[in-house]
Amino acid sequence: MSEMKQNIYIILSCVILSSCDLIQSMVEPSKQYRDVSLQEKNELASLFTNAYGCDWTNNTKWCTSYPVSEWYGISTNSEGYVTAINLSGNNLRGGDVRIDLSVFKYLTSFSIDDNPIESLEINGNDYLKRVMLQSCAKNRLTLTNLKKVEIVDCDSLEYIIGNVDTLIMKDCYFKKNEETNIHMELELVRFEDCALSRLRVDSPNLYFIRSIAFDSWETHTTKHLEIVDSNCPHISEYNFEPETEIVLKNAKIRRYDGDREYERTITANILGSEWATLW
Repeated sequence: MSEMKQNIYIILSCVILSSCDLIQSMVEPSKQYRDVSLQEKNELASLFTNAYGCDWTNNTKWCTSYPVSEWYGISTNSEGYVTAINLSGNNLRGGDVRIDLSVFKYLTSFSIDDNPIESLEINGNDYLKRVMLQSCAKNRLTLTNLKKVEIVDCDSLEYIIGNVDTLIMKDCYFKKNEETNIHMELELVRFEDCALSRLRVDSPNLYFIRSIAFDSWETHTTKHLEIVDSNCPHISEYNFEPETEIVLKNAKIRRYDGDREYERTITANILGSEWATLW
């Protein structure tokens, strides 16, 4: 008889628990997470394929029937939209890795630092305020529709192209004896503690260089240039517009006159039209 009572108790407990779950789902619908759209899922699946997902350090539940919210490194909201992608240090690799973040309408966080990706193309969205690429051995970067990109401690960079409002580079080493091209329409570009061989930057409006060493430089800036604690190559008035604001702080500048080379360490605030007066 006691065994029958125990069975009845178990059955009643299950019924009660099921009822509680049903009531909770009715009372708190916001906690019932929907899976993401097919478009978002396909973009993630494409990243998995292009970046050799089968070899990732952690690819738990990726490209399975499990909800995307359970895929490693992916966060979603209650409405079924991806809000964060965090795959840092996860052995993503490949010679042509692309991801279109504009597919993810509510994505606010994206991180793929410390991965051996050779060529990376990122297209941004309106919600993503900042992308940081750190400790990556990339040769080529294509960055479009991004508000702010920080590239930190990256080796063997060859060229960067795209459309970015703000580009900040720190502790980056570009391919030796090869021209590094940065083809962008920028509001701000800043280099800090970088080593470059030859640098070409197209049309930056606001431009900072700090603690940098490079051999040759081709750029045309129209608004503001600041060079601080840097060993710079030959720079002439052809690099500036006459109204360009130039700030030099402990900047070592070289100038060639025929076969002779002159070098000066300069601290000054001038306009582009006054550059020749430094000599």
